[in-house]
Amino acid sequence: MVIAHNPPLHKIPDNEFDYCPSTNDNKTLLTLKVNENISTVGGGEFDWSEAAQKAIESAFFWGYLLSQVPGGLLAERIGGKHTLSVGILISTLGTLLTPLAAREGDVLGLIEVRIIMGIGQGLVYPSLNVILANWAPTEERGRLGAIVFSGKLYRIE
Repeated sequence: MVIAHNPPLHKIPDNEFDYCPSTNDNKTLLTLKVNENISTVGGGEFDWSEAAQKAIESAFFWGYLLSQVPGGLLAERIGGKHTLSVGILISTLGTLLTPLAAREGDVLGLIEVRIIMGIGQGLVYPSLNVILANWAPTEERGRLGAIVFSGKLYRIE
């Protein structure tokens, strides 16, 4: 067994910045403050705290979580096709409203839109279950269900 140790090519002195090169030599693209281990993307449109970014990212999943069971009940009541259509429509509208919400509504506006998008996506899987239960032959439901739901693993949505 060989253990190799490659020393760093150069040491960055404390209290200095290391800049990411860009094609136009603009040194504000990425600034890494070495002594605090904090990376900041410069020149961006939004300057949100880490807590705000985490809230924005998790908002989708709160909406998704809240709509799973109601989505299944709705799909059984009005049909999987209609529930799937409504879920995709809600997600599409949320996607289209995302830039406007981020610019005009700031963090709270974007969180609200992300929750709505999660609600729309939360309707999708329950409606697919209802569609498969009604349309797939009994002897092929397992195979078809595996094909439909394995797409999530490969990000084919």
